[in-house]
Amino acid sequence: MIRLLHQLEGFEGVEHVYPSGIYHHVILRPNVKIEGLKNWLNTHQHHLECKPVSPTIEDCFMELMR
Repeated sequence: MIRLLHQLEGFEGVEHVYPSGIYHHVILRPNVKIEGLKNWLNTHQHHLECKPVSPTIEDCFMELMR
């Protein structure tokens, strides 16, 4: 999982990424769509589910800690 985290940090469309339990929370740059992330993941042999979620209090805390 840590390998995926580091690979996501290398994707130019990612503004911030952090682990959250068994998931990775990814904050995309404003001009990047989730389809771009899905395509990038598929080209790097990661066949994962990506879906938008509403931020929780934990997400707000992580953003403040940056």
